[in-house]
Amino acid sequence: MLKYMFRGVLLCVFFMALRTASRSFSFSGLRDLAHHVGTSTVSASSSKAPTQEVYCPNENCERVDESLLRDSSDHLDIAMYAFTDHEIADELVERANHGVKIRIYRDFDQYNQEVRRDSYVLRAFAGNPNISIRVKGNRRDLMHLKAWSDGELLREGSANWSVGGEKYQDNSLFVLRDQASVTAFERKFDEMWSRPGNQIVQ
Repeated sequence: MLKYMFRGVLLCVFFMALRTASRSFSFSGLRDLAHHVGTSTVSASSSKAPTQEVYCPNENCERVDESLLRDSSDHLDIAMYAFTDHEIADELVERANHGVKIRIYRDFDQYNQEVRRDSYVLRAFAGNPNISIRVKGNRRDLMHLKAWSDGELLREGSANWSVGGEKYQDNSLFVLRDQASVTAFERKFDEMWSRPGNQIVQ
């Protein structure tokens, strides 16, 4: 009798252990599967949907840009239509002083308007060996991008680097971290940077 009771207890323990293991496997398996599928979906559609969406003035886009720039460690390729924001200029000087190579591409008319106003930004950058600036030579067609990349992320949107554009106007700032978007922008940037008619500022 004791033998049968002992067998019964063992069977109960066995089935309880099996049930627990099965449940754990199912949950972890489903979790892993969901993660795998989610990752695949993001990789496939990341060029369509930004990783991060910020809308000014609901959020302070200047602070978002500064934070993202602060994390850059290798290089920065920047195409910016208007650039008068002192805080962002100071952040770029800080990055350049830490060895980050910075290339800035500007629109002809917008850049020259800023020169006539004795721009703080241009004076802050002057003579820095890690900051290069070129201006589109064709004044008829705007260089209207507001985007930059450090090789790992692409920041784009409608927000210029001005206090009004980043803090007060209705603007957008998108951050994409998929390699396809980053590569596409950097290819376009290299194309603009290499135009024979560019004005080389420094």
